[in-house]
Amino acid sequence: MLKKAYHALRERFSLFAIVIFHLFVVTVLFHIAFFLFPQFADLFNRFPSSVLRAFLSYVTYLLPFSLAETVILFLPFAVIGLIVISINVMRVEDNKSKKEQETLSDEELEALEKRVRTAEKRSVRYLGNLFAAVLLFYIAFVLTFAPAYQGTTLDEKLDIPRDAVSAEELHRTARILVSKMDAVLDEIDFFHQGASIMPYSREEMNDKLNEAYRKASERYDFLPVLNSRLKYIAMSDLMTYTHISGVYSYYTGEANINLNYPDYTIPFTAAHEMAHQRGVAREEEASFTAFLVCNESDDPYIRYSAYLSVYEYVTSALYSASPQLYSDLLAEVDLRIRYEQVAFSKFFKQYADSTASKISGAVNDTYLKMQGQTEGEKSYNLVVDLAVAYYIGGNE
Repeated sequence: MLKKAYHALRERFSLFAIVIFHLFVVTVLFHIAFFLFPQFADLFNRFPSSVLRAFLSYVTYLLPFSLAETVILFLPFAVIGLIVISINVMRVEDNKSKKEQETLSDEELEALEKRVRTAEKRSVRYLGNLFAAVLLFYIAFVLTFAPAYQGTTLDEKLDIPRDAVSAEELHRTARILVSKMDAVLDEIDFFHQGASIMPYSREEMNDKLNEAYRKASERYDFLPVLNSRLKYIAMSDLMTYTHISGVYSYYTGEANINLNYPDYTIPFTAAHEMAHQRGVAREEEASFTAFLVCNESDDPYIRYSAYLSVYEYVTSALYSASPQLYSDLLAEVDLRIRYEQVAFSKFFKQYADSTASKISGAVNDTYLKMQGQTEGEKSYNLVVDLAVAYYIGGNE
C-alpha cells in the first residue's frame, strides 16, 4: 500500500519535492511543539538550531558581500523569470494541440494526447518543485530561529526579575548610564560640537565584538561560541528610509548592518544582530544581550555605544513618565553626549517621514506579533525593564 502510494507520488513529483513535503510535515510538528513546550524550544535552540545557524554563517562567511541583500535585489527579476517559465511550461503544449487537432489522424491524435499528458505531468512536477522551494524558507525559519521565540525569556535565563518600573527608578538608571559614559568620554574623539568618531575600521570592530561575545559566552551559557563575519549593506542609504539599522537573515545566517547610520550606533546594532545570530530572537532581548556583550568589551567606544543606546531607551521612557525628572537629568549630561544626540537628530530628519518606513514598520510589527511578541514594535522598549532591573536590582 505504502509502496503504491510512493510510486504514485514519484510519478507526479520529483524526489526533491517529496523530501521537502515530508520535511515540511515534520517541521510543522516541531513548530507546534515549540509553542507548547518552552523547555523543548530551549533545548532545540541550543543544540540543533545552533548548529544549523553556525553552518549557514560559516558557509556565507567566505562571501565578502551580503548574500541576503543580493537575493532581495534580484528577487523581482527571479519572480518575472518564474512567471515567464510557468506560462511556457503550462501553455505551450496546449496551444500546439489546438492547432493540430483539426487535421490529425487517430494515431496522431493519440500521440498528441500522450504529449499533452506528458506536458501536464511536467507542469505538475514544475509547480511541485516551485512550491517545495518556497516551503524551504519556512523550514529554514522553524529549524534555525523559531524555537528562540518560544523558549524561556531572557530575564528567566539571567534570573533577573522584570517588575513595574517607577519614574524614580528610570531616573536613577539613566544617571548610572550617564556616569558610565562620563568614564569613557575622554577616550573618544568627537567632531567639534558634533558626532563621535569610531576610531578603527569595520573589520577591527567585527573582531572586537567577536572577542566580547567569546568573553560573554563564558559568563552566559545561552550564548554559543561563534566567529561571525558582519555583512554591510551596499544599499545602506536607501535602507535608511525604512528606518532599519540592521537585520538578521535566518536563511543565510548573516548579520547585516546598515552603515549609513552615525558611528556610535553601529557597534551596538552589530552586537544586536550578532545576538540574533546566536539564537536570541526577541527584539528587546537581543538589544539587552547586545548591551551585556558590549559591557564585556575592553574597548571604550564599544561600551560607549552600548551605554548611549540603552540611555536613549531609558530616557525616552523617563520623558513619558516624568518630564521634570527628565529635565533635571539633562542638566547633568555632558555636552558631548548632547551634541551626539543633536547630530543624530539632524542626520535622521531627512529620513524621518518616509513611506518606506511606514511599510517596513507595519510589516515588522506584524512579523513580531506572529512570533508571539504581542506588543509588536513596542516590544523594543521592554529593554528598559531589564536595564532598570540590572542596575537598580543589583544584578550588574
